[in-house]
Amino acid sequence: MRKKIALALGVIAAMLLISGVIAVVEYRQMSSRVSELITEDIDNISVSQKIAATSERFNLRILDVVTSSDSLEAVELSLALEEAFGVGISDEDMTKIQTVSDIVAYLASKKQ
Repeated sequence: MRKKIALALGVIAAMLLISGVIAVVEYRQMSSRVSELITEDIDNISVSQKIAATSERFNLRILDVVTSSDSLEAVELSLALEEAFGVGISDEDMTKIQTVSDIVAYLASKKQ
């Protein structure tokens, strides 16, 4: 009887050991996958932040040109827009533009 109990306890101990090993392996695989997903998200956030920063610098540069007293820069912007979109901005209209959205709206209205 003692041998049967000892054998049963040995089998239970072996099953628990195997179960523990499987759990550790699965945990490591899941942990690795979660780490990969987090790294991908961080990379995507980093790329998004770089795009946002570049866009902000570009928008601020356009606003500097539009709101500056340097008419040469305004003329250069108008010529660049005309080359890119086939629509230039007259000097009179350039004085009314204050934001990048104003430029987009102006170009859209002239393209219709």
